[in-house]
This record gives sequence, C-alpha cells and structure tokens, in this order.
Amino acid sequence: MNQPELFEAGESLSPACLTPAEAICYRMIYDAAEAGEPCPTNIDIEVEIGANSCSMGPKTVARLAAKGLITVERFHRARIVTIVATGKATTCPPDQRTDLPRRDRGTHSDGPLLTALSELGVPEHVADLMLGGLPALGKLDRLLDRAKECVARRRNGYLLGDR
Repeated sequence: MNQPELFEAGESLSPACLTPAEAICYRMIYDAAEAGEPCPTNIDIEVEIGANSCSMGPKTVARLAAKGLITVERFHRARIVTIVATGKATTCPPDQRTDLPRRDRGTHSDGPLLTALSELGVPEHVADLMLGGLPALGKLDRLLDRAKECVARRRNGYLLGDR
C-alpha cells in the first residue's frame, strides 16, 4: 500500500505522522466510507494491523480521531466513522441500531429500582435520595463501617484520631 494514496483528498496531515498501524486502519475506514459499507470491526482492524491485543483496534481508531482525520459517532453497539477530508461516512451495520444511546460500561437506569421501591411504599423523594447513584450507597456503607469502627475504638478507650 502506498501511503501517499491515503491522502488523495488533499488532507494537510503528512503521511509521516501516522504509524503503520494507523495508516492501515485509516485505509480500511477510508475504503469502507468510499464504498458506503459499515465501519470495520475492532477485530478486523486488529487482524489487519497484526495486533496481539484486543484493545489495539479501538485505540488506533481513537488515535486517528485525536489527530483529526476522522470523527466517530458511537451508538449502543455500532459506530459510524466520517472521513474529515471527504465528508464521507461509513454506514451502520444492518443488524445494529442507531436509535439506542451509547451508555458507558457500568451505567444503568434506576427506573426498575424506583419502581420496586414505590411498590414497597417508599415515597418518590425518599427513593431518589436513596438512589443518589449506587456508588453513593457504597460510599455510605463504607462510612457506616468507619463510624462503627470509631464507636468501638471509643468504647475501648482510644481517641478518635488514632488508628
């Protein structure tokens, strides 16, 4: 593959600014956008660049986006990548949906918990306070454990500042 071919659209970035893996990834995305096909999957990118880590596909795409060559629009399980120089974009895979918002790992909806608490007779404003984010409940649990430890230390004659 000839690197100057990557810049047929006259991008201002020099091909020397790309690593070989980035150049291969960019060419794959560029070809997909030109053909109106879905963006290559992370696995396809990793195989093509010869990566031995499953994180190299998304990292390479992220580096191309950071360099301003592409823009990435992420959805629940799909991404659409636009080539900045040409304005052409990859399509969404036919088996994926773009109407679902992207949620980061570990996030969730409190809706089912709020519903369950309301069925148990917990007022909505109290349920909102209780679910001020599940990480807050974990922090509260740790603070309660610390408070119990402080009470036990005081009972044994230790000052609260001692550990």
